[in-house]
Amino acid sequence: MNEKIRKNKLLSIQEAAEYLGVKPNTIAVWLSTKRYPLKSVKLGRLRKFRQEDLDEFIAQAMEDTQNDCNLHKKGGCHVWVSKKIY
Repeated sequence: MNEKIRKNKLLSIQEAAEYLGVKPNTIAVWLSTKRYPLKSVKLGRLRKFRQEDLDEFIAQAMEDTQNDCNLHKKGGCHVWVSKKIY
């Protein structure tokens, strides 16, 4: 399968959850609360995810994490870990 077809393949919520390393219910919560900008495609009653969109989501999360760490180093924010402030 060539790279473009693989990246555009539509994944089920189960497959997307496995790809992201979370449970399907977590994705359902993210979608319903709009907590994260996770793109999806609605096909009838089914919700599908493009691998390319999941890769973008991961890249954005990594970038946001890096930015948070940089702010923390500069004293611009606090990072909460186990209900303690660091």
